[in-house]
Amino acid sequence: MLTTWPFLICLVSLIANDWWLKAAYPGVFTGKLSDFAGVAVVSLMTFSALPHRKWLLCLLISVTFLWWKSPLSDSMIHLANSLSILRIGRVVDYSDLWALLVVPVCLHVSEKQSRFRIASKYFRKMLTVPVSVVTLFGVMGTSALPIREEYTVRPVSSSTNISREQLVSVIAEVAAKHELTCYICKGTPRADSARYFGESLSMTYTLTPENAVLFVIEYSPGGPLPTLFRESSYEKAAALRTSLKSSLAEHFDGLEFVELLRK
Repeated sequence: MLTTWPFLICLVSLIANDWWLKAAYPGVFTGKLSDFAGVAVVSLMTFSALPHRKWLLCLLISVTFLWWKSPLSDSMIHLANSLSILRIGRVVDYSDLWALLVVPVCLHVSEKQSRFRIASKYFRKMLTVPVSVVTLFGVMGTSALPIREEYTVRPVSSSTNISREQLVSVIAEVAAKHELTCYICKGTPRADSARYFGESLSMTYTLTPENAVLFVIEYSPGGPLPTLFRESSYEKAAALRTSLKSSLAEHFDGLEFVELLRK
């Protein structure tokens, strides 16, 4: 399977997109190409390794990808990152589930491998080891950590009184304006913290006893280049940050916006 044309095309597409195209040309196509190519690479290898369990593997691949693209995988990601085993991450984006459409195609390819393999047996032997190494590198590289921005909004004076309920309400209004949905707070924002998810973007806030608000905004890498069809993740994060600052300034007096400096 490692030396069939469909596998090699998907592998090259995955690596080229993650390490060049996604940053150089952010947009709909490059945003989804890694998901389609990544699912194809994993599916082709899995079907080839366990040829007698293909329909069960279709189900497992689909369920696993759904879990990975949902907030349910957060605890595993945080655990892995806290142990410093491997720095991984992803942005919740349910539109990525369209990539599962390639699974039946991969099933067909795995059943007809002889039609798609490179003709030269010698060349196939030469490619097996380097392709295996590149595959491991490509699959792991596609789950790079998203870009993380941290901010604190706090009263200038310790004597300033701020309504926590109103503060939470303003944050919820800004999140709704930017089409972010709260998955942690079960429909209504909690008084102390909540986590919102949108397409290629997430926002977490935590209220401290001192009436300060800690914000964490995460988005997929891409950069500030304009896209043809929609805003890039960078632009969405910048717009969300601007809305938070303007809305909080409009509803409250005596607040300051502090950005965490990083190297």
